[in-house]
Amino acid sequence: MKTIEEVLEEVSRPISPLERINMALRLERPDRVPIAPVITLHTPPDLRKAEENFEKIFTDLGGCDGFFFWPLTLMTGRTYTPCKLGAREAMIIMKDSNGYDELIGEGFIGYISRVYKEQDIDEDIEKAVISAAEKTKTFAQKWEEERKVPLYAGALGIVPFGFLAYARGFTEIAKDIVRYPWKIVRACNTIVDDMTNLFIKLCTISNVRRIWLSFINSTPESIGTPHFSSFVWPTAKIMIEQLIDAKILPILQFDVNAYPIFNYLKELPKEECILHLDSSTDIIKAKENIGNHMCIMGNVSLLKFTNKEDVRVYCRNLIDKLGKEGGFILSSDNPIVIDEEPIEKVKAITDAIKTL
Repeated sequence: MKTIEEVLEEVSRPISPLERINMALRLERPDRVPIAPVITLHTPPDLRKAEENFEKIFTDLGGCDGFFFWPLTLMTGRTYTPCKLGAREAMIIMKDSNGYDELIGEGFIGYISRVYKEQDIDEDIEKAVISAAEKTKTFAQKWEEERKVPLYAGALGIVPFGFLAYARGFTEIAKDIVRYPWKIVRACNTIVDDMTNLFIKLCTISNVRRIWLSFINSTPESIGTPHFSSFVWPTAKIMIEQLIDAKILPILQFDVNAYPIFNYLKELPKEECILHLDSSTDIIKAKENIGNHMCIMGNVSLLKFTNKEDVRVYCRNLIDKLGKEGGFILSSDNPIVIDEEPIEKVKAITDAIKTL
């Protein structure tokens, strides 16, 4: 078994994994296609043990170019996923349409701080997510700065409409689009700056200047193209542009077919985002359509393949078809909880480059 130092040396020749990812972001062609499955694990009580587990994962995989998803980073997402820590399901925190008015009056931080406390979700949500970012910084120091292996994100974020869909519940917000459209628009416009500033703060504290920015429940597939244009995109675009201005890299994450929004994404600054696609989107067509504007990442689904050979063949195909022009990162379609997947199937992703 090779040591982690030996594996790091191998994946860092001739350039570091961090530079390989950055070249893909700039739509350049690095020495090879970056291989960066998004890997996380259940947080053990002992964070030192968690660090040891990640080192073992890295060596067991034979190295990769990223993207570890430190479990404490997931905790920063509690600002937009209303739930008690460790709960399996989100909680509805906006009980009726008056919640929009309260949110507009109190602002994002004021509203979630009060409501989370009243509903016994978090005593001090802002303190909790900042603490998570601070603890993430220690892990990032070792991997990002010393080893030059990038983490996936310093914080989790969501577009303003997506937060409202979580807070209100998707069924109810779908009704509110018809009943109270002006409230939704005003609420999104009210909270976009506060939400973005919090995300910037968390990424700055963690010293990982990337953010997972989710469009869950906020796509044409979920609410229709006219509603996407009216309720989602205006403030989503503002948020993304503010993140870019703050030198935060938005990783735009879609768990449904993203094809209907490609023309919207072309409105964003070139070479400033990564588009993370799951298996719902034809990633080859995505590269053809928007690959000259932003880096494409994804979309290997371990759920779709029964064995490691199928995974390897699929990865080889993506490398052959998308890797020649640059601007592509081979990755999993969603975070892989490593203690729930056989390491052999995950290793098939990282091994794909070695069979070329």
